[in-house]
Amino acid sequence: MSVADFIEDYFELNPGEKLKLHDYQREFLECPSKFRLVLKARQVGISSVVAWEALAYALLEPRLTILFVSASHRQAIELLNYVKRILSNLRLKKPIPTLEETKQSIIFENGSRIISLPNNPNTIQGIRAHRVYIDEFAIMDNDRKILEAILPSISLGGYVTIISRPFGQRGEFYRLVKEAREGKNEFTLFEIPWTRCKYKPYRDNVEKLKKIFEPASFRETFCCEFIDETRSYFPYELMLPCVDETLTQPRPGMDLRFGIDFGRKQNSTVITIVESKGDYFYVRHIKEFLGISYTTQLSYISRKINDLQPSIVNVDEFGVGVRLFEELREKHGSIIVPVGLSNQVKNELITNLRILFEDKKIRIPRNEKLMAQLHALQRKVSGGYIKWEPGKSEEWGKHDDYVWSLAMAVGKKYVPQISYFKIGESHELKGYIPEFKTALFKEEEE
Repeated sequence: MSVADFIEDYFELNPGEKLKLHDYQREFLECPSKFRLVLKARQVGISSVVAWEALAYALLEPRLTILFVSASHRQAIELLNYVKRILSNLRLKKPIPTLEETKQSIIFENGSRIISLPNNPNTIQGIRAHRVYIDEFAIMDNDRKILEAILPSISLGGYVTIISRPFGQRGEFYRLVKEAREGKNEFTLFEIPWTRCKYKPYRDNVEKLKKIFEPASFRETFCCEFIDETRSYFPYELMLPCVDETLTQPRPGMDLRFGIDFGRKQNSTVITIVESKGDYFYVRHIKEFLGISYTTQLSYISRKINDLQPSIVNVDEFGVGVRLFEELREKHGSIIVPVGLSNQVKNELITNLRILFEDKKIRIPRNEKLMAQLHALQRKVSGGYIKWEPGKSEEWGKHDDYVWSLAMAVGKKYVPQISYFKIGESHELKGYIPEFKTALFKEEEE
């Protein structure tokens, strides 16, 4: 019996839910190559099939060591938990006994073991594995060291499978795929874009996502395309070393700063909360509002300000932002600071943010939308002036709300470009209505 047939005959996703392989999953399982390379879309079931294959070999062959290497500690634990769930749902007459189960490993009575570890070269080096699976390889910033640590472990024989979606034209995964396409290495390449999955609910959901994703991000996430890095002011090579999987939520007592970019109509409002520690910044919270009333947005912001007591709240004052700023200023006083996002101010904010990434003095979560918008941001020079745009709508998408929210959160304290007054005070701001309140924003929200 082949491994693919064993999986279909005995594995269940949930009790009573028989497993049926997609054609590309069976093709992957039946490949005899010692070196497999999988370029895949999100959610096409490759991480699952890898877990099934590893468990099947551990059950069928004695004294095997199987090693999973994941992009983070959390993903390593989740992958092994998934293996344990499949193990508990096997359609067998009696359960498969194990000798030991921990968060990082399972040891079976036949002497086989499955180990699941995060991408730390020092931890995985020296493990003699018969089968190695590296998941989400492209997003690892220490990818070369991972390869150097793992490949010697199979020097006496073994199998290596490297799996990832694209993450820019950079790194070892991009190099390996490019060489495999040209027949210049020993890897058998599997390319699995979203269109290969015939599961209708998945296809329907992806079609919906296509309408709201940044086009470049969609092509990279679902179409297996490596997007050119050369035009990006924030390439993935710059961002990846600053990604921190361990960032916690903000709490009172931290030196916190808010950056708020108010959206209008089709754009999102994005609130970024960072902790400042000397010259370093840690992104603790990101909240997006799309299609939500300004009253609700202001209520959320005020609650966060009251709970967390930030030292400064930098608020976009352009367009609808000027009116929302005024309401926040009335409630919370001078910690609410307006930022006029003129070309000059944008240039200062982005230059400051770029320096933080270059000096590795900022830590961001693995937030795909934030990273996609940063990667898409374009620097254009026209008539001697620098302009920052999210790129051509046909290629990079139209949104940069996450970018400016983050840039304001870590930016300087800007001096207001116009004077602000409490409601009822006389002033000469043309077109400004002193009594204006968010509750009357019906026209803006329509």
